[in-house]
Parts: sequence; C-alpha cells; structure tokens
Amino acid sequence: MQKTVSLVWLWIIGWVVLFVLSVPFEHGSWPDPGQLLSGVFEQLYTPLLQQVLHLPYNGIILSDSAGLYLHVVVLSLLSLLLAVVLQWRLQPEQIIKLRKGLQVFIRYYLAWVLLIYGCSKLFKVQFYLPEPNILYTRVGDMHRDMLYWTTMGVSRGYTMFCGGLEIIAAALLLFKRTTLLGALLALGVLLNVVAVNFCYDISVKVFSVFLLLLAVVILVLHRSSLKVLVGMPTSVVFINRSATQPALHWLKLLVVTGMVASSLWPYMRDGNFNDDVYPRPPFHGAYQVSGFVLDGDTVPSTQPGTWHRVFVHREGYFIVQHTEAGMADYTLTVDTTAKTWLVKSYAGPVVQAVLHYQEAGDSLLHVSGDWNGQLLQFELKRERLETLPVLQKEFHWIVNE
Repeated sequence: MQKTVSLVWLWIIGWVVLFVLSVPFEHGSWPDPGQLLSGVFEQLYTPLLQQVLHLPYNGIILSDSAGLYLHVVVLSLLSLLLAVVLQWRLQPEQIIKLRKGLQVFIRYYLAWVLLIYGCSKLFKVQFYLPEPNILYTRVGDMHRDMLYWTTMGVSRGYTMFCGGLEIIAAALLLFKRTTLLGALLALGVLLNVVAVNFCYDISVKVFSVFLLLLAVVILVLHRSSLKVLVGMPTSVVFINRSATQPALHWLKLLVVTGMVASSLWPYMRDGNFNDDVYPRPPFHGAYQVSGFVLDGDTVPSTQPGTWHRVFVHREGYFIVQHTEAGMADYTLTVDTTAKTWLVKSYAGPVVQAVLHYQEAGDSLLHVSGDWNGQLLQFELKRERLETLPVLQKEFHWIVNE
C-alpha cells in the first residue's frame, strides 16, 4: 500500500512539473516557463494530429486545442513512466522530500497564477468594458463566451470583487500558517471558474481544471490540518520553527517580491490601473451612418447592404454594421496627418480602401474615398455610448412598481 501511495505522489509530481514546463501561459513580465519544452512536443504532435488523426492543429499547443488534449494524455504517460523509474531508484525518505518540495512548488505556483489573474481583474484588463460593436450586437447573435465577458465587463465592482478574492487566496497560500485557508478559498474560486469555462464554453478549460487540481492537491497534503478544522480527532505535529534557516526567509522574500513585481509591472509600465478609463486610439467608438452615396447615387437606408453603423475597435478594426444587422470586420490604419483611413480585409472577399475624413465638430465626420473601385460618401455621427442603459452606474434599493 505504501509503495502505491508513493508511486501516485511521484506521478503527480512529474505530471505537475512537466505541465508547467510545457504548457505556455503568460506569467506577467517574467519569462514563460511553459516555453521551455512546448516546442519539442509541438513538433511531435504536428504530423500525428494533421496527417494521422486529421484533426485541426496549427502546430501550437493552444488552450483547449486538439494538441493540448493530446498533450495531457502524453504527459500522463510520461509522468507515470518517470514515477516508476524514480520509485525504483529513490529511497523512501527521498520520496518524502520530493513530496514536500511539491507542496512548496504548488503553493507558490498557484499563488502566482492567482495573483496574475487577480490583478488583471482588479485593474479591469480582463473583463474590460465592452467594445462599441459589442454594445450594438444583438444578444442572440453573441457566442456564450462573449456574452459572459460582456456581462462581467459592464460591472467594475463585481470584476474587482472576483479579482480581490483571487489576490487574497494567493496571499494566504504564500504563508504556512494560512495555506489551508488559502487553499479552501482557491478551491471555491476555481470551482466557479471551471464551471463558468465549461458552461459558457470559454477556451481555458484545461488550464483552469489544472489549477483546480493544484488546490485539491494542497488540501490533500494538509488533510491533517483540515481534520482539525472540522473537529475530527487527529495527531498534531508541532514544527520547530526556530530551526528554520534565515537564508530560506530571505529566499522566500526574494521570490514573493519577484512574483508581486512581475504581476504589477505591466500595469505600472503602461500606467493602466483601470482599463475602463484608459485612453483609446483615435476615433474609437460607434458612429451612425447617414447620407450614404455610392458612385454618385444616394442609397436609401432601407436598401440591403447599406451601412447602418461604423465602429472603430481598440485593436485596430474597422467594423461595418449593415442595415440587416450583419457586421463585417476589416483592419484599420489611421493616418492623422493625411487624415485618411486605410481599410483592408483580413478574411473573406478582398477589400482595400482609402477613406478621407474631415472633422466637422466633436461628433461629426465627413468621409469619402475609394472602396474597392467604388466611390463612397457618407457622414458619421458619433454615438454617445455613455447614455446606453447597460453602461449606467445605477443602483436601486427599491424596485419601481
């Protein structure tokens, strides 16, 4: 029985370490450890998935891709083989040391990831305000993941609340005395995250399940303390903290400082501590189209294909909403000196247009130019997004009857 337990723990150790070293995840401003081995596995999976299994795979281990699911299976087999070899070569006391090392590694890694995610929510970089085109997209036309993202994005308070819980859980995991409490809080937070990812089809399912399993492993390693917490009889082992080496305290301080700094540095570098009010690119917003003229002929607003609204996205997209509620996306390059918009298609029919604009006040633009060989003329009037009901900062204690 003891050998089986040791084998299971060695398998867990190998699986966790290999996953961290081979699955890319952006760790703040620090180098991504997942890039160390990911390239090796990606080269192995490409012929297998594309030529043998005929599954879509672009050669990169992406979140919830066929490559990542295959990678999980491969890591399970590799770590099991590694566990058998280690159990054969290592003494029982060495395995115990590895298990203690796993406990420390998992605590710090889970705390680090929770800190990164928590800061992204606290500063609204994750779940930022919906883009103008999303605000004018019908609910029935949205995918579930975008609908969830939009709902979260319109509430800064709730997003900060969720981020705060992740930051608190991370802080508790960094100290031995509060590890159990931190793991319990992380378990609750991550259970909700996993449920949201599966129920809204958000493509970080595998990684969120991995983080949830880390929280479970920490709780298993602290099962004696958990029994004390719920009032069950158990033996209590007292740790002689006076024997702790001072060098370890300094090492811990250095690691924790680095984790916090790497999590905060992107926001300090950009000066972005609330993305809802962070400056947007020129002409960012939604515009009502009027006076649409095509090759010299005025096109009625009811005619199919006529432009209804134009959106300028923060990521450099030029989005056209047609009268039939369909939207078409293009890339956008703004030249404020020449007062031109260079619009190109990145998918579908080839479109290349040079549009000249003239500003007529704070909210009106006169636009004209060549759109794939056709002469366009129209006016754009900026929509006041702040007046939309979904963006109102209203709170009602009493429901109006």
